[in-house]
Amino acid sequence: KEEMILYWILILVLSLLLLAKSSEFFVQSVAKLAKTFGVSDFIIGVTVVAVGTSLPELASSFAAVIAGDTALVVGNMVGSNLANIALILGVASLFSILSIDEEVFYREGMFLLAISLLFFIFSLDQAFVWYEGLVFLLLFSGYIFYLHFYSVVVSLEEKSLFARFLSLGKHVTYTTIARVRKAMSYSTYKEIFSANNGKTFDMTKLYVSLIASLFFVLLSSKYLVDSALFFVEVFSVSSTVIGLSVIALGTSLPELAVAISAARKGKGDIVLGTVLGSNIYNLLLVLGLSSLFAPLVVTSLSLFYGIPFLLLVTVLLLWFIRTNWLLRLVEGLLFLLIYVFFLLGLLFWFI
Repeated sequence: KEEMILYWILILVLSLLLLAKSSEFFVQSVAKLAKTFGVSDFIIGVTVVAVGTSLPELASSFAAVIAGDTALVVGNMVGSNLANIALILGVASLFSILSIDEEVFYREGMFLLAISLLFFIFSLDQAFVWYEGLVFLLLFSGYIFYLHFYSVVVSLEEKSLFARFLSLGKHVTYTTIARVRKAMSYSTYKEIFSANNGKTFDMTKLYVSLIASLFFVLLSSKYLVDSALFFVEVFSVSSTVIGLSVIALGTSLPELAVAISAARKGKGDIVLGTVLGSNIYNLLLVLGLSSLFAPLVVTSLSLFYGIPFLLLVTVLLLWFIRTNWLLRLVEGLLFLLIYVFFLLGLLFWFI
């Protein structure tokens, strides 16, 4: 039995690493392919952000749906969003003071809070079904349209009163494209987005990379879920616990590395923008798409423990930012403390 546990721990770790790396290669291939066909930076940005920030969660969620354990989907999403705020921002604040533009706060911060509350309301019956997922997908489409609409408005040379009234998101394009760095290395980011439109890449290599990376995304997500279900059976613990902790933490590690790198370079605005955008995509896209294939079970652990913690850190984040448009060391340490208490609380579900 001990040998089996060690074997599946190894499978879990390798699956997480492979999922993170294959997701990165897939995103790079998609972005380069779109660039070759002359797709605009904005469209590439929102596409890559959607794929890059949520592909590990999305792939593992689909694998969980196929395996018939949809509670794992909700646990993973809630745990990932919670880790994005409490863990990633907490660690990043150790390296730099994180700032945010006021308009980004009102546009994405308040929107994130609204859809988080809506998710809680939808979950009160302990299920997230297809028509609720459809609402989330419609909100996601509206959010993308909103970004595109205002990016066009603010690009107009005419600075009329009406245009200024509409330009609630003057940094929309910047923050959207900047978030792409989360899904790929900085050198690849420069190669793609610093190039002229229509830049061609080696098409054979692109297609091979695209197919191979997608294959490994699917393969690694399958074994990730298989290993999670093994521990659920061996330790007789809810799959929600595994989703809230191990899988959520594992799928957030690549984001943590990028956040630390950006914070050390003084790019705190990118860190905060990335977290807000990633959480929005996780909620609307991952849950929305997953619920179309099967009703998602919201366990009591998610409803009365995970989601309230998520709402708590979301409200705290917005409150901290609203005080002086900064996230400082002391506030980051508080987030880390909250995350530690959250993980310690999960231990009671093992006993």
